[in-house]
Amino acid sequence: MKKYLLLLLPFLLIGCEEEELNNYMQARQCLNKASKEQAQGCIGILAGDNSARANKLKCAAGFLEQGLSNARLAQIFSNMQQNSNSGFETFATNLIFESSVSASDAKTKATTTNAYCVASGSTGMALFGSMAATATIMAESVAGWTGAFDDFSGRDLGSASGNEVDLGNNILAIQNSFCVTDPTNEVCSQIQQVTGGSTDPATIGANLIAYF
Repeated sequence: MKKYLLLLLPFLLIGCEEEELNNYMQARQCLNKASKEQAQGCIGILAGDNSARANKLKCAAGFLEQGLSNARLAQIFSNMQQNSNSGFETFATNLIFESSVSASDAKTKATTTNAYCVASGSTGMALFGSMAATATIMAESVAGWTGAFDDFSGRDLGSASGNEVDLGNNILAIQNSFCVTDPTNEVCSQIQQVTGGSTDPATIGANLIAYF
């Protein structure tokens, strides 16, 4: 019996791979046409698929749900590169997740999307996911909520204390992925200022709060 199961195993694996590919293609086609309200529904079929390609779609769906299409994300990144003085802060705050029912829901959506982005294997997605999670965590800590986060520019961000480790880990994720290939670009130059040469998440998180 064991011998027959071993003979069948390759065919079972092929069948699973074909099903995963079909599900992936359906989800991708769905996302290509989806509105922000439809984005999460498109990726439900990928719930059991933890492949890099599936995580890329899950990451994209998280941003699309926030009204952040690929074109909008590219524009945000371009604006950041053209404004070296406040570009890093502006880049982050433009990625805050606000299409949510509450501040805590926004934080959950941002951190979940970030996990998919990092797991996708794409350095660009890791950058956007980590920055979105960072900005949303800070907003959830210091800004009021009236259907969206209140503007917190210029505020004392000391109340973000307690989130240092999460914030620091997000910054390290950017440094260890996106900044490996081009450490001198505008984002990475400012990341280096935030880390100050440290690899300790709590220290980096505290530095980030002070930096903003």
